[in-house]
Amino acid sequence: MSNIRIKELASAKAELGKFDEFEFVADVPDVEASMKISGKQLRESITPSDHTHPIRDVQGLQDELDKKLNKSGGAISGDFAVLGNTRLRNPMIEEFLEVPEFRYNRIETVVGDKWCAAGAGIIEAVNIDDCTLSIKLESGEISSLRANDLCKGIFYNIAVNNHTEETIDSDDCFGHITHAGFTTVYFKIVECLNTNNYGEWRYELREGFPYHPQTAMNIVAYGNTTDTSRQTSRYETRTYQRFLVGMNDWDIKTENIAAQFGDLSNLLAHGLDMKGYSAYLKNIYLQGFISDLLGDSWFDSQSGNMQLYNRSTGCGISFKNGVLRLGRIDPSKPNEGTDLESLLEDLQEARDTLQKINSDEYVSPVEKTYLKERLSDIHSEYSHLLDQATEYILKQGARAVGDGVRIATGVQRRVVLSDEKWTAYVSAYLLAVATLEKYNVYAFDSSTIDLCLSIFWWAKFRENKGGIKLHTLFDVKTSIPVLVVVTDAKSHDVNGLDFITYEAGSFYVVDKGYIDFGRLHDIHQNGSFFVTRAKYNIKFKRMYSRQVDKTTGVLCDQIGKLVTPKSLKLYPDKIRRIKYYDAELDREFVFITNNMELDAKDIAMLYKNRWHVELFFKWIKQQLF
Repeated sequence: MSNIRIKELASAKAELGKFDEFEFVADVPDVEASMKISGKQLRESITPSDHTHPIRDVQGLQDELDKKLNKSGGAISGDFAVLGNTRLRNPMIEEFLEVPEFRYNRIETVVGDKWCAAGAGIIEAVNIDDCTLSIKLESGEISSLRANDLCKGIFYNIAVNNHTEETIDSDDCFGHITHAGFTTVYFKIVECLNTNNYGEWRYELREGFPYHPQTAMNIVAYGNTTDTSRQTSRYETRTYQRFLVGMNDWDIKTENIAAQFGDLSNLLAHGLDMKGYSAYLKNIYLQGFISDLLGDSWFDSQSGNMQLYNRSTGCGISFKNGVLRLGRIDPSKPNEGTDLESLLEDLQEARDTLQKINSDEYVSPVEKTYLKERLSDIHSEYSHLLDQATEYILKQGARAVGDGVRIATGVQRRVVLSDEKWTAYVSAYLLAVATLEKYNVYAFDSSTIDLCLSIFWWAKFRENKGGIKLHTLFDVKTSIPVLVVVTDAKSHDVNGLDFITYEAGSFYVVDKGYIDFGRLHDIHQNGSFFVTRAKYNIKFKRMYSRQVDKTTGVLCDQIGKLVTPKSLKLYPDKIRRIKYYDAELDREFVFITNNMELDAKDIAMLYKNRWHVELFFKWIKQQLF
């Protein structure tokens, strides 16, 4: 660079910015020994090194620091760097720390909540006497707080003179979050005292929360009572992240939770029974494909195709390429299953057939008249039979069948059976009085029908044997099956209960192989009644017993509940347990039912009539073979 002669400091002021480019020459008598050095080299050589000294060795420094900084019982101790780095052990800063750059470890640790909201800030000063505060702002900065903001912040208990706070963290899911050792402060911004930068405000405390905001407290405005644009916010804790909308009040209500990610168990407080880590979303806008883990149920939003499949039953519903299928579907064979349009065509064909049957084309008017008259005769014969049974029982009082005793009109007699029709009369009478005239009674059971595997190849049962299972709901009153479902022979009997549409007020009689307390509770919740035999290992806790007349064969009539946790969870309501002695078979039976009104002996007679469905199976197998 050009030579610059500096005569005085004032003349060099304008050139000092180029100090590193200066070249300095030290002249000596011998030119050969002259030394040249640049400004940069000179700066590096004369810049003092870091000098670290214990504070106690710096005369007078410890006393001065204690006077200025020891306001809360703390003190600066350790080493003090005169130039360069300063190292302090456990510094306590009363107000603010301002630095051009703040460096920290790569792993960020947060204890507490993190908020993203319309308003936030750091309190610079508070006057609790007139409830005013000011926000710390840089030059030219404008505060993000506005009137009617709902604000909260936390500060350590001692600073707010709070000695009653809990010592553990808590979260009630309604926005009341506490942290051990800290006090949560709630207040509302009510009046702006400086409209230039919105940095000064008057506030009012939330009712029931007496603690005031504090200097240096971080605050967040997570809602606003009037401004809808300021009623959205987001916060996250250690276990979940939540998005809020419509926050115009202090408490977080169900309608304020737009979404939540992470642990959803706390949503139970809002009536949402969710467990584990997942996502709760009010609205889902999908452009693509969604599926369960097994691929059984899925939805394609672009094509509109969908499938719902129950792997345990093999049934489901699918809509693919404009074709709706239902019933038994195979996820691996999307083009198989019952086509709804074909099913509707079949139903229409059946309807047309029924209309033809009702017309004179298939059944002549003479035949119709005969059938109507015959039906009337059947009703008359049935009523006459009941009248005869009633009269016969009232006259005889009691009849003995084998070693058993029949009771009527409160009188017990033992006589020899002289009328072969007596048993039929008694059964018909008990069934008619106890059930048929008041209730519909259905017996449900299943039976396996063996088939030749070489012919019925689709009905594979065992290695060298074919078969199907016939699930039948039998109307005891009319002796007509009202529901027949054919499944593969491997299907468990109890699965047949899923095919029934239960009638409120009707009785469903099944054997003990159908005891599944979850399914029995479905019958109970539908307003229907079940009667079945109890398994020997059922755990039952008696709550109270009803009086019984043991001469009728009823040994006990108890009301109680199931005991084992699994059974009680599936059937939490009361259940009735009846123990009955059958004199004809000289055998005791234990029945369970959800009907609390019918006489105990009638319950026993209901179960006895379950045999009608067995007779139906016997008949149908005779017809098949």
